[in-house]
Amino acid sequence: MRTRRQWFKKNYRIKIVAICAVTLLLQNFINENLFEMESYKKIILKTINEFEGGSLLHTVANDAGGTTRYGISQRAYPKIDLTKITQDEAIEIYKQDYYDKLKLEQVLNDSLRWKIFDIAVNMGVSRACKIVQEAIGVPVDGLIGSVTLTAINYSDSELLLKKIEKLQVYHYATICRANEVQYKFLKGWNRRAFSKWS
Repeated sequence: MRTRRQWFKKNYRIKIVAICAVTLLLQNFINENLFEMESYKKIILKTINEFEGGSLLHTVANDAGGTTRYGISQRAYPKIDLTKITQDEAIEIYKQDYYDKLKLEQVLNDSLRWKIFDIAVNMGVSRACKIVQEAIGVPVDGLIGSVTLTAINYSDSELLLKKIEKLQVYHYATICRANEVQYKFLKGWNRRAFSKWS
């Protein structure tokens, strides 16, 4: 009888330790995912509120995007009723079509993460990839893969941001030279290029 009690006590302690370990692992997993969720929302909302007009439904003359709300354009999403779209729905579109396609959850620096996302919203995912790839000196194919991600994460983030800004400004100037009507947007575009994550 004494042996059985000792066995029970020993195994009971092992079970308690195991349960505590599993609980801790689950808590860490939940915390990491909650942090990532809050992180991508902050990144998306900065772009929506600072550069895409927020919740205002508006049409800007000569803007290729046409009517937009939360930066979601009718031209890009013709099946979406922009009069009814919510902020949360807009965030999910940005996450699926921009943030996830760029694999930004794997970019470690928040400033670079936001900068790449913001360029993609403004210029398209492929163009954003090409600008970043040119800035870090990897093959330019318009696709974010392991080579590009590794180069981003091992780069000097401040130096890389400055290179990206220069390429961004150059691209805006190229657009304006090709179509003088676009000069009306140049001041705002350049302000966007030099905007910082905060």
